[in-house]
Amino acid sequence: MSATLAAVLCTVMVALLHAYILRSWGDALRAAINGVDERPGEELIGLSVIVPVRNEEDGVVPCLQDLHAQKDRAQLDVIVVDDGSTDRTAERVRGLKANWPDLRFEQLGAQEGKKAAIERGMELAMRSVVLLTDGDTRCSEDRTTRIRRAWSAAPPHLLLLPVFMDEGAGWLARYQQQEQAALLAVAAGSALSGNALLANGANLAVDREAFRSLGGYAQDRHWASGDDMFLLQAMRRSGRRVRYLADRAVAVTVRPESTWAGWWAQRLRWAGKMRAYRSPAPGPLGYLPLGFRGGCSGSPGSSLTKCMWAMLSFTPGACSCWHGAHGSSPPWRWCAKATGSNKADRTHCSRYWR
Repeated sequence: MSATLAAVLCTVMVALLHAYILRSWGDALRAAINGVDERPGEELIGLSVIVPVRNEEDGVVPCLQDLHAQKDRAQLDVIVVDDGSTDRTAERVRGLKANWPDLRFEQLGAQEGKKAAIERGMELAMRSVVLLTDGDTRCSEDRTTRIRRAWSAAPPHLLLLPVFMDEGAGWLARYQQQEQAALLAVAAGSALSGNALLANGANLAVDREAFRSLGGYAQDRHWASGDDMFLLQAMRRSGRRVRYLADRAVAVTVRPESTWAGWWAQRLRWAGKMRAYRSPAPGPLGYLPLGFRGGCSGSPGSSLTKCMWAMLSFTPGACSCWHGAHGSSPPWRWCAKATGSNKADRTHCSRYWR
């Protein structure tokens, strides 16, 4: 068999595999949309809401106003944890407390990171289920009621929730909308098929005791980002229940990055956490590049795919993976020059190649 024919057959097989996976995800999503029935008189769990913030003076007021407008606000325990903001975030939150005395506000002593802010919020949380949401999100007034109803009907340990991108002007905003739609499809489809691959920390709910029993972020605190993905993989490794709620009412919207510099900084954060992420999903799913954002994984197939995807997306992390797989090949030298990866990256990422 010639190399050309082999390549064609391989491409066809991969395309068929992609079509099969996407079809199964679509079927699961259609079956799950708005699948939670309302049961009058049903007793619902209470909910703590943790909002970790840093320099969110423009977004935190609308976010908290949306939480204040929730139909079940009396059942909520809302905690804002400020991770060393240097703008007027703290002033804005204190201004809201004047009309919302039950709102709790905690300030960390220095910039300790989002994970530290979440862990502090978990220490203060008074409810058994905790909703994590970013300080720049917007939501509907039914959001927390629907989350509480879904959790009470079939309690998981981690509940993944949809995140949409606001409309924005210009090509960059439209590109981010399309990108977010792809990531949402991967997160929803894979989770509803019983093999969750992605989580978004802007909108997810977690069992407080499960979080504590896993040690919080003790094993991953040296990574500045990745609170969502590390929590997902910890839950899956421990055999805990992970669900996805496909309900538009529980979704949040986030703003697209308005500048290329902001977009690039966001990609660096994504790549930073994905370098340490080892996907719990082996087999065919490892060959699905849609939605992956660079980094290493547990199986050679998914690692190579992610490395190629990361290089195409111009994100760090691909270089060290490629080095782990193929040594000092020309692609490694090209990627090192393009992204500025260093020897420490190569050494670290090689340890995740198995």
